[in-house]
Amino acid sequence: MEFTQLAAKSTHFKKLVKFIKLNDLLIMRCNLNLAIEIMRKVKDALTVTDEKLEQCRGKQRYGRKTINYPLFKIYVE
Repeated sequence: MEFTQLAAKSTHFKKLVKFIKLNDLLIMRCNLNLAIEIMRKVKDALTVTDEKLEQCRGKQRYGRKTINYPLFKIYVE
């Protein structure tokens, strides 16, 4: 092969490698953001606020209150 063809192939391969690295980075960041968002939603669902607690205390099921106090707390940073 001629030198110019080899140089052109090398340039194309370098650009392809950069493109693949960029895509890998974007996918990793998307996965990280997805995991963080899921953990936020889990935290919000499991967090017992005073308002939620009062709502639960007001509801009755089979003659008993459904919840009197939070069973556990989860802190996520």
